[in-house]
Amino acid sequence: MSDDFTIVWVEDKKSVVDEQIDEIGQYLKELGFKLVLLYDEEGSEVENFIRQNPNIEIIVTDYNISEDYTGIDIIKLVRKEEKLIDILLYSVVPDVYDDIELLKKMGRYGFIEFMQGKDVAERLKLIIEKNIRRSQNIIFLRGFVISKVIDLELKLNEFFAEYFKIEVFLREDFHDFVLEGSYLPLEGKKKVLSKILDKYKIRKNEKFIGMTTKLEEIAKYRNKLAHCKIDPKDPTTLISSGEPCNLKRTDLRDLLNKIDIVSSQIDELTSLIQKQKTF
Repeated sequence: MSDDFTIVWVEDKKSVVDEQIDEIGQYLKELGFKLVLLYDEEGSEVENFIRQNPNIEIIVTDYNISEDYTGIDIIKLVRKEEKLIDILLYSVVPDVYDDIELLKKMGRYGFIEFMQGKDVAERLKLIIEKNIRRSQNIIFLRGFVISKVIDLELKLNEFFAEYFKIEVFLREDFHDFVLEGSYLPLEGKKKVLSKILDKYKIRKNEKFIGMTTKLEEIAKYRNKLAHCKIDPKDPTTLISSGEPCNLKRTDLRDLLNKIDIVSSQIDELTSLIQKQKTF
């Protein structure tokens, strides 16, 4: 069975997409993937696509979308959401590319490619190839996942600092002496979070359902990844304590999706604290 490969294409002229998408679909089929196309005529659906489809690989977008919204805005949106999504921005207007170097430095996830004109098929194939090669690089995958978990844990630390009303001048010590102490690993923080959810009877609130379960899964996966190495007999496999630790594209996407969900849930909890409506 072929893996799905999801591409979002933002273009006000549907004919531009129709003329090229069959070629892209065939190219992916040859590589063992099935194209899933999400088309957006005005850019109004991109944010929903990103939040509802954790498996988006690439966004292809024209620069001129509408008077108030451009392809640059889409780049900023993806970088703000910190998604591992590659972007191909194209335009018939050369002046668009004056700030290319600045845009390339935005965020730390995914490739950003630029090209002039609307015949994007060949350039898109190159991006697809790089995307697949990256997703099959076991060292990159491990490093990326661990990096995302670290970001999540830092966000959880900030939540605890808010919850326990730690003064600003003490927060660095609170992080270093308490939260980052060897006696309070991520699994321990999950237990503290569980007690907070139980105390205020919000564990079953639809906004927080599955939060601690996902956090526990993330912690276990992170620990396993942190202590694994490449199998000398198979460079596409990691082993941990002599046991296989396979990391496939689907496994990665599933884990990253869990991280994003928990991250959003922590944001919601922090907002509740700051508004002083629940706590």
